[in-house]
Amino acid sequence: FFKQKTAYEIRNCDWSSDVCSSDLDVPSLLKQLDAFIYSTNYDTFGISVIEAIAAEIPVFVNDWNVMLEITENGTLAEIYKSKDEYDLFKKFSQYMINKTENLRKAKQNAKLIQNKFNILNLFYEWNNNEKLKR
Repeated sequence: FFKQKTAYEIRNCDWSSDVCSSDLDVPSLLKQLDAFIYSTNYDTFGISVIEAIAAEIPVFVNDWNVMLEITENGTLAEIYKSKDEYDLFKKFSQYMINKTENLRKAKQNAKLIQNKFNILNLFYEWNNNEKLKR
């Protein structure tokens, strides 16, 4: 089902080894997954979702407002109903049926999210807004 490692295997690796260390390369780890499923009710910003989208893998997120905002109302990720395992299963099954197309879309989404959260772009936007205020 997973091509290399599952998130469980990555999370439970030997952190003292050379493979998994405290200075993890998160994008490299994410790229080892077929998809990223966000199913927690506790993260309020969603940096892990942004990292997963940027890693060019399909992303599934619950319908919290912050996830809707980050994913541009599901444009950049598949939205499922919070605490509804059947809805998530249904959406993931559709992903598997159309896997090639979804991987292509994930690459496009990565470019969009990388541009949206690029620190230089954010700085220039802020700088231009400051100039307009003057």
